[in-house]
Amino acid sequence: MRVTNTLLLIVVFIYSAHASARMLDIEDTIDFCFTNLPSTFSNTDNCVSNENRISQDRLDKEIIRMKSIINKDYDGPFHLNDVEGEKISNVFLQQFARSQEAWEKAKKDLCEANANLMGEWATSHDISVMSCNIKMNNRRTEEIKLITESSNKKTIS
Repeated sequence: MRVTNTLLLIVVFIYSAHASARMLDIEDTIDFCFTNLPSTFSNTDNCVSNENRISQDRLDKEIIRMKSIINKDYDGPFHLNDVEGEKISNVFLQQFARSQEAWEKAKKDLCEANANLMGEWATSHDISVMSCNIKMNNRRTEEIKLITESSNKKTIS
């Protein structure tokens, strides 16, 4: 009986540890913050926060790069019969700005919702939010790179 109870406790512990790890869903790029914390950081939170800032910086730089390419390559008129009117680049950049603002709000809400799956008592709430932010920033950066790459290959049909 004692062996059975011990085995049952071990199984429950392993399952709960697995469930907690799944709920936290740590971004792969920040694993080192948990497994091999660099000496430059006093704790895991500082390390993850730094990686969050880096992912945001990468996204911001990619947006600047995309805007530069769009401004340079799409300076033609948006309306064919209005050469002096609105430029294609201006229309795109206005729509992109609205899109980016909506995306930032959606990212914030989604990452907060994801972190709340652990309950308000979870000590890893902030790390979960930052991990989600990093994932979302990395994905958004890749999406913007795709726009930039396709704009470099523009063709007129």
